[in-house]
Amino acid sequence: MKFCKKKNLVLITVMIGSMNIIPYLLYGKTKVSVSSSTKNSLNLKIDRTTDEKTRYKILSPYFSPSFDTKLQLDRTSVENKEALRADDLTGYIYVNPPQGHCFRITYDTNKKDKYVCDRTSIRYRISDLDDQGRLNWMISVDDSSAQFMYSWDSWYKFARILPSIKDKYIQEKKYPVLSCSLNIDERKVTLDLFFTTWFVTLPPMDILAKDYELRYKKDDQPEAENTPPPEPDKLMWMLREDKSYGMDPDSVKIDDLPPGSQATRCRYLRKTPESKFNNSLECHKIGLYEVLRVPLDCIEGLKH
Repeated sequence: MKFCKKKNLVLITVMIGSMNIIPYLLYGKTKVSVSSSTKNSLNLKIDRTTDEKTRYKILSPYFSPSFDTKLQLDRTSVENKEALRADDLTGYIYVNPPQGHCFRITYDTNKKDKYVCDRTSIRYRISDLDDQGRLNWMISVDDSSAQFMYSWDSWYKFARILPSIKDKYIQEKKYPVLSCSLNIDERKVTLDLFFTTWFVTLPPMDILAKDYELRYKKDDQPEAENTPPPEPDKLMWMLREDKSYGMDPDSVKIDDLPPGSQATRCRYLRKTPESKFNNSLECHKIGLYEVLRVPLDCIEGLKH
């Protein structure tokens, strides 16, 4: 930055990133607006004819992390022992518009749009991420009416849990999966959720659920005539029996459930090019829960 004083005239030269040097003038305490030719030199023009790849390339330098970087939660919020809710887990996006420009950002539909003209940090909560772990913002440049969605991927996915149906108004709850680790040799998965840890042992071989559960039903027949059969599963499965694999219900352990509270049925899915869903696990009637659905991203490393 260079200063050249002549009476009350100050010439300031600013380097923005790797772009050309842009001079602008300050008269006393009043800043003169940057000319339209200067703005155009930054190539920030984005309209409905601009393709998505170009839009991301234009704005990415002004956001940290950039759009191609996976988000991580702020370490202090993750390590906060007093955090009682998943919403206590937060992170930050740093926005630094180029000189003479402002961004209009819609990051929360319940709040007014945020106009950012100087370097600013915007906090997001883990609940702001969608089911695939993406953070989605609507962003436009200056006074443009063309606002487009920009997204960041993150390291996080969500487990969906339906508590025991005693109240017909009960709603499905969403909990963040903070980590997924795989012991390949033993086919064991450890899932660290915000409030608990799950341990999943996959069968030594993948067997379609429709075949696996047929065998399970035979083994599950009551030994005595007076023993009632198991209650039928009336809940809808997201993982189809002809597309997913079966597993023993006691292969899923949850560290905050008492012994004997294991699931009545579990299925898992390994993603293929044809499958609609990603690697995932689904269990019905496990402990205090009616349904558990959780992504198993880390089983990508399984070879058989």
